[in-house]
Amino acid sequence: MIMVDQMAHNVIGHLGHPAVLTPHLDRLAARGVAFTSTYCNSPICVSSRTAFMTGTLVRDNGAYDNGSEFPASMPTFVHQLNQAGYQTILSGKMHFVGPDQLHGFQERLTSDISPTGLDLTPDWTRGPHANEGTSVNRLRYPPVRPWSLQMSYDDEVLHSTLVRLRQLGADAEDENAQPFFLCASFSHPHDPFLVPQAYWNLYEDRPIPPPEAPAADFASLHPYSQWIQIHHEVDRFP
Repeated sequence: MIMVDQMAHNVIGHLGHPAVLTPHLDRLAARGVAFTSTYCNSPICVSSRTAFMTGTLVRDNGAYDNGSEFPASMPTFVHQLNQAGYQTILSGKMHFVGPDQLHGFQERLTSDISPTGLDLTPDWTRGPHANEGTSVNRLRYPPVRPWSLQMSYDDEVLHSTLVRLRQLGADAEDENAQPFFLCASFSHPHDPFLVPQAYWNLYEDRPIPPPEAPAADFASLHPYSQWIQIHHEVDRFP
């Protein structure tokens, strides 16, 4: 299973985006099946992953924000795979908050790139809380970089995944080999939006339509949705 972070389904050339260049994803989509009417259970990382791992809605698992602890007592689909006799392996980002950094995976090939403690846990007693925002502030950085922490991390995820896959391929020759489930989870295209020069140059003189994400009427929103608006500064920059 290949997982990426913060990639909208419609920002893929094969699925109709007029400007983005995604040749490898286009090839995957053309050879496979693209589900164009499916949705995450939450628009932010930790709660979406918790819902995905447990098969539960956010209202039932309590992961309302990026600082929510993922209790070790909550069963995941990976526990079920273990019981079915699979080797279960994780390479890359999962942003598990709390002491359990496996949640059923028997083996983890890399550390996480996100804080695993309670660094991001908000005080919900204050209501929808203000913070520094995660979108607009990060657009202030010069976008072209030869290297970043995220680029290095994703290189590590790719390398460790390929090494483990080759080992599994060699082991498969054994008649007693177990089936396996390996999740390769990359940080990109999560912000900050930094790219090497070569990728930046691909879009020179290429018209790019602006995103369509208008701000909602703030007062009419549920407090959780108000927080999402504040978190991404849509309330300040429509």
